[in-house]
Formats: sequence, C-alpha cells, structure tokens
Amino acid sequence: MAGFSHADHDDPSTTFEYGLARLREGIIDAGLQAGNGLSFQLDDFFPFPDEIIFCHGLRGLFPSKMMDNLVIVTDTAGARFMRMDDYLMVGTVGLDVDAWQGSFYDQDLPTDWRIAHYSTLLRSVVLPEHEWHKAMAENWAAEVDEDFRFVVCSGMAGAAELLDVPASMAERVAGCIIEIQSLPLTGEDRSILARLADHMPVCLDQPADGKASAELDALCRQLGASRVWYPSVRETPLASGRLLVALVDDATLPQLRSIISVLEGWMAETRTAGLFHVAGEDAPRRALQTRQLAEMMGV
Repeated sequence: MAGFSHADHDDPSTTFEYGLARLREGIIDAGLQAGNGLSFQLDDFFPFPDEIIFCHGLRGLFPSKMMDNLVIVTDTAGARFMRMDDYLMVGTVGLDVDAWQGSFYDQDLPTDWRIAHYSTLLRSVVLPEHEWHKAMAENWAAEVDEDFRFVVCSGMAGAAELLDVPASMAERVAGCIIEIQSLPLTGEDRSILARLADHMPVCLDQPADGKASAELDALCRQLGASRVWYPSVRETPLASGRLLVALVDDATLPQLRSIISVLEGWMAETRTAGLFHVAGEDAPRRALQTRQLAEMMGV
C-alpha cells in the first residue's frame, strides 16, 4: 500500500480518521482475526511514527470482536498488535439528552435507541441518578457490549441501592460517584459508604463548587475512596482511591493534554480513570475529540 504524508490532509483530526479507515481496510483485506499477529508498514496508515495509538474504543470501525482490547503500538519499524486490559474512559455526563436530537442523535432516532447509538461512538458514560434508574428499568446493559462502562451517580439517599445491583449491570459498572451535600456524615451514612467502597470503586463529590475541602478529602482517605476532580478549580486530584473521575466543560486542547497526562499517571498504578464532558449541546462532539486525543497520546 502506498503511504501518505501530512500534506495529504492539513487537518490532523481528518488525517487520523483517514488513517483509521485505511487501517481498517488493510486489516479486513488481510483477514486478521483476534489473537493473530500481523505487521504493516506504519506510514501505510499513519503519519505519526512516534505515537502510540490505543484502539480499544474503535470497535465500531471493525468486525465484531476483532479489536477487543487491542492496542496498536507504532514505531518506525511498523505496527504490531497487543492486548491491553484497561483504558482511559472518555464520555459525557448523561446520554439521554433531548438537545442532542438532530445533532449527535439522528432526528428520527427513537429515544430508546440512544444508548445503543452512544455506545458505538463513546465507550463510557457518567449516568446521573435519574438516568441510572432508567438504565436499570430498561436494562441498558443488554444494549451495550461487554467493554462499555457506566459510572453511576447517586446521592447518599440512594447509595445503599448500589449494594444490590443485578450482576448483568454490575459487570458494566466501573464505579460510582456519591454526592455529599453536607458534612459530617451520620454514623449510618458513613457505614453505608464504607460497605459501598468495599463493593465497588467510589468517588465522592461536593457538586456545589468542586473546590478543595479538607473534611471531604479526609473522608475519602479514610474510606479508600477518591474525589471527583474538577481540573478548572483544583490543579491536582486527590491521590487516594481506585476510581478517578475528571469532569470538564470547555477545556482547551493544551489543557486536555495536561489532564490526560495526569490521568495516565493515575492509571499507571492499575487504577481506573475517566474524563467526562458535562452535558451541553456540544458535549458529545468534545468527548469524541477528547477520545481521539487520548488514543493518539496512547492513554
């Protein structure tokens, strides 16, 4: 196959997408099956000789199962395929958003098809409490593949319910965000959180402003929980816990690169992290761009 250079496409994102399309064609033409090795000359597909491109989130481009947990590691010698067990979650806060109809969702897409459509483009989502209840009622777990992940939001009043999530849904849940409205907690609430933190990764939040609070930080450390990270108001995340959720609004590209680098460091200790764009009309578009950026950074 003939290679191509940056001159073929001035827009880097277009170049990347074009490279993915070329790669998909090459893999399918060669009849690659999951688990088999196959090498290509790198510049047949990508003008990024020093980049590492993770393809965990690109299942929609390939035949079923072909790209399960695969990563393309690129260097000047070519591309090789390896398995990976974890990846940076990227998505939005909420997906059942009427304002996205006609843009992210086709105008005539039935509302009960939104989760299936969303999961073909983005691989994880933070579910606000009302969407979590809908996901349970409508069995959204059956609408996504085995690698899709939900992060569930709940107030203290609903935290105990997360201890009894059906197995089919629990397999798709990366962890939960518990919103703390006031401190100190009652003894009962602290007990529920301690049990929950033993049950799944927990991330605590004070949604009013996201600013540092010594009292909440101390509670996170005591429980082995993390704290929702708002990079716009707090430079670095709390170090404790097993799940780090970063929420962003209108971060610039350099800011996103910096945030992703911090999350990469968090994940180096075999912990889970996610970067989610808060719901707005352009949140899906920004999340897709962030996903591409993370993949090009190898996170």
